[in-house]
Amino acid sequence: MRLSSSFDLGNNELPMNDSMAEMVKREKARVKFAYPAVHVIPFVLLIYAIIIMWFFSISGRKLVQCLAGLRSN
Repeated sequence: MRLSSSFDLGNNELPMNDSMAEMVKREKARVKFAYPAVHVIPFVLLIYAIIIMWFFSISGRKLVQCLAGLRSN
């Protein structure tokens, strides 16, 4: 909470909440969180792509083995 300048001058007024300062703090916190998150997204996509390719490569082999077994009968 930021105090108004009237409090700093020694006036007998109550300190005022500077809502603009609070908004700036929230925006800085959002940007601080968003910046690293943007850089993590490509790695997450890469991991998902590897998992998906691994899954389909295994199921593809099983499918080929199954079809090969059907042909031999």
